[in-house]
Amino acid sequence: MPTILAGALKRMLGLPANVVAGVPRVEKDPRGGDVVIVPVRPYARDMDQCARCGERGRPYDRLGVRRWRHLDIGCARLLLEHAPRRVDCAEHGVTVAMVPWRDARARTRVTSSGRSHG
Repeated sequence: MPTILAGALKRMLGLPANVVAGVPRVEKDPRGGDVVIVPVRPYARDMDQCARCGERGRPYDRLGVRRWRHLDIGCARLLLEHAPRRVDCAEHGVTVAMVPWRDARARTRVTSSGRSHG
């Protein structure tokens, strides 16, 4: 399997310097080809923000790992992987915390490839 440097991926994907949280890995896609999995995390200052209003909430719990599809790299699919937190927002109650790479208005660039969420 080829080695992927986190620094190179950060530059190619336009991710902030500390968002790649682990070593990217290549897995075989059941539909054929390769899938590049990049473990990511938001900046610490963004981890406890409500995804609906952006206000800070108390950490509530952590959901299971989810994956978001990003732009493909050559002929390999690229997925961002993260276990998002839920926060207790004063306005919205318990809701999923903001993840900066998820943009509901730009579904062609980053989309959820697992269960959909808040």
